Amino acid sequence: DLAHTDHESLVPSASDGEIDAYFRTNVSNRAILLKEISRKMLLRNFGRLVYVSSAALNLPSEGQGWYVSSKNAAESIYRQLGLELVKKGVTSVCLRYSCLDAGRGKRFLGAPYLPPLTPEDAANQIAYFLSDGACSINATSVTIDQGVPSYKQKNKAGSPARSL
Repeated sequence: DLAHTDHESLVPSASDGEIDAYFRTNVSNRAILLKEISRKMLLRNFGRLVYVSSAALNLPSEGQGWYVSSKNAAESIYRQLGLELVKKGVTSVCLRYSCLDAGRGKRFLGAPYLPPLTPEDAANQIAYFLSDGACSINATSVTIDQGVPSYKQKNKAGSPARSL
């Protein structure tokens, strides 16, 4: 699951309509889709759910309150599905990426401290987490950030770290 719409704003500046639409798209509609997908997986007694999240959950930045909140909600749904369905062969994992040179994250990579991951790197990692070898990793989040938050904190003391 790579879907996520863009809404970066300070928490108090978003309108009620923007908040409603954003959470309907990124949380409610995702939950409805996951309900249908997981039912199909249950019929097969097998399934692997992988959600591409963000390392911003570990270290949010100004303007990412709604983004982080909806990512947290989506992760909670995925973890819960992994807990509820593991005995029926369905597992889940959330991947929290940081420096990924793709999509909306490009604008946050102005001065990366480490080379960003390429989309190909991420695709290979996602393929691994979809494989049988990773099925024991269930109902959890895995942060793939190349050590960026701790590296930034150590090397930019006093300024807030930004991570995706």
